[in-house]
Amino acid sequence: MGALPFNYDLSVDDVNYEFDAKLHTAGLLLNAHPFANGFRLSGGVIINSHDFSGSASPSASKIYNIGGTSYTGAQLGRVETDASFNTLAPYGGLGFSNVFSDGGHCVFAFDLGVI
Repeated sequence: MGALPFNYDLSVDDVNYEFDAKLHTAGLLLNAHPFANGFRLSGGVIINSHDFSGSASPSASKIYNIGGTSYTGAQLGRVETDASFNTLAPYGGLGFSNVFSDGGHCVFAFDLGVI
């Protein structure tokens, strides 16, 4: 499970940018060890609550040159964007871990998967 809220505001050349991201993830996975060793196959579902939004607001009185044509910031207006993802996504992966080996107190694990 993981969560990462992120907000960032920036101003460049009299254009104000705002960016918000909300990243929340949880997974329900099942591991199978078909060869009775550290190799495993994983499958399950990932629960996503990922949302991104952003905007750009130019200074209303400044002149901006785009493609050889001049516009005021008021003519350009505010640009907004939003992106979201499916709430549920399937997961499949391969992995290896020495958690079942004898001795030692250090565990090495490696996973490679696709959501």
